[in-house]
Amino acid sequence: MYDKKELLEPHEKVTLVLIVIVVGFFALMYFMKYKTPTISNYPSERTLVVAFGDSLVEGLGGTNEGFVGYLEELVNYDIENMGNSGETTHEALARVKDVTDKKPRIVLVSLGGNDFIQRRAEADVKRDLNKVVSQIQDSGSMVVLLGVPGYKDLHKEVAQSQNAAYVHNILSGLITNPNYMSDAIHPNDTGYQKIAQKIEPTLEKLLPN
Repeated sequence: MYDKKELLEPHEKVTLVLIVIVVGFFALMYFMKYKTPTISNYPSERTLVVAFGDSLVEGLGGTNEGFVGYLEELVNYDIENMGNSGETTHEALARVKDVTDKKPRIVLVSLGGNDFIQRRAEADVKRDLNKVVSQIQDSGSMVVLLGVPGYKDLHKEVAQSQNAAYVHNILSGLITNPNYMSDAIHPNDTGYQKIAQKIEPTLEKLLPN
């Protein structure tokens, strides 16, 4: 038989439940912030970070090498810019070896916008983007795939299938806004700063401690 004094009053039970909920919430936040998801080749002893892709990587429309320059400032880490304006996923395949020969730790990949402009079939783009990501990963590098507008969920699906890190649509909230764009498809400096801010949390988790 329990002593009545040992039983919790209703308001005490509510308090206990609230405490459990709050502790659980902060535990979840900690896990989400500091837990590195399953990413191919993580961790790595390498140090070089490369940005690889089209005009968004090259920084067309802005200065400071587009988002790459601003991202370097945010993470306080050098990033080699290997952007090539106008490049499609298929054309990028010819340059993958130039990237892998450098033995980078991390490769930021931004491709697909030019494919969409050229109206390439989504299946072909997905095939080529998978090849780009897998070839980089096969060389021992981690990939951070940057989503761009056009093919719905294509970049996310490739990232999930390849266990690559992923940043959702880096142009979301920028396209059509003249405050952020230098033309219809390329950001200005303010837009590139916004892109760098979107990428920074994901990249920061993968950099050397």
